[in-house]
Amino acid sequence: MRKSLYLLSGLAITASALAMEASGRDPRIGDWIQQAAPGTAAVRQSFEDLGDGRIRLRLTGLTVEARCDGKKYLFMTAEAKPAGPTYSCRITGPRTVEYAYAQEGRDPWTTSTGVETVSEDGSTLTHVGVRRDAAGKIVENLSQQYRRRGKP
Repeated sequence: MRKSLYLLSGLAITASALAMEASGRDPRIGDWIQQAAPGTAAVRQSFEDLGDGRIRLRLTGLTVEARCDGKKYLFMTAEAKPAGPTYSCRITGPRTVEYAYAQEGRDPWTTSTGVETVSEDGSTLTHVGVRRDAAGKIVENLSQQYRRRGKP
């Protein structure tokens, strides 16, 4: 009887952990290209699943390895040196992620915060947020769309 109880408890804990892990997967995993206006350079970004709840974000020559746990993580250069900007994220739903990007002492903006949402079919990443200056004043409202390279 006691062995059965331990076995059932163990199975319930394992099932619960697997369900949490599956629901906590970053929906942005993949390569994305910004849908930019004609004549402007499109931003490319990629999110790689490193396992154990970690991601690697590559963006404009910088890389950050992070967990979407709300903590700040430092971007690194291609030479693996600290770049200065920080990144944090938090998965808020099966297709949504809140993010914060900070680049202290840089103009015209020092922070960018918002929400990234992956479309139901997994082909579009919509990025909505704001950029603020060092005093906290909004200097830009963001609304960008990215298309997934390859299959979701």
